Amino acid sequence: MRPPLEQYSAIEICCCRSSLGILILYLIIKKEKLPIYNKFQQPIKWLLARAFIGLLFFGTFTYCVGQGAVSTVFLSQNMAPMITSIAAMYLFKEKLTRIEVINLLIGFGGVTLMLLPKEESQASKPTDIILILLIISLPFQMSCLQLFIRQMKDVHYAIINFYYTLVSALGYALYVMYQYSTNDYSLSAKFSFKNLSILFFTSLSHVGAIIFWTLAFQNGKAGKVGIITYSQLIYSMIVDLLIFEIRFTQLQGVGMLIVFASSFIVALTKY
Repeated sequence: MRPPLEQYSAIEICCCRSSLGILILYLIIKKEKLPIYNKFQQPIKWLLARAFIGLLFFGTFTYCVGQGAVSTVFLSQNMAPMITSIAAMYLFKEKLTRIEVINLLIGFGGVTLMLLPKEESQASKPTDIILILLIISLPFQMSCLQLFIRQMKDVHYAIINFYYTLVSALGYALYVMYQYSTNDYSLSAKFSFKNLSILFFTSLSHVGAIIFWTLAFQNGKAGKVGIITYSQLIYSMIVDLLIFEIRFTQLQGVGMLIVFASSFIVALTKY
């Protein structure tokens, strides 16, 4: 976790951002006069599936990263667009053009270049069979999230994410309370005005991100949007450079250019 939030666990941060998400999304629901539950308008099984898979994905992701297999985890996660593209062809009859298929492969190649320089030491490479299976499951979990949202393209984005943040907040809160009951935490040291301000800003950014992410997969072709999501790694590395002064290598720079070019080309292609 990057400073100044490094004193918080990942679960604590997610508990806070999910709680803020509930409030913001509830206000949107009230403003739009949307029913939180209507069995004739909202597919409750898809809403709950999206919520629980989202919670499962983060738990799996956090555990795998915590085991030190950072590059392997991110590389595995970024296989999701390929799985989503193939699944969308069968489930939603969404055909990819030749240029989209080419850029899907090129984009993944760029992602590989961006992540290879961050290889773990031999001791931290995943060797446990359970850890390996969890890492392999990550892109499938991510693809399920994307496909669930595409399935609910006619459901309001606030409803979809309200269920997600509600289930997530409950799950995270239970775990945080368990941690506080079994460990000696100092709450006053953590919740200063500065820390709360930063935590609020990051939580607000997350809520905005999941809203736009949902809208993208609802309104765009699942495979095409999945390709464009490769560019998130570029933004992450730029933030690392500008804020945390973490420089990237020439090879990573080449990977960034490849990902940017493939995402840009796909974004300009017609459906």
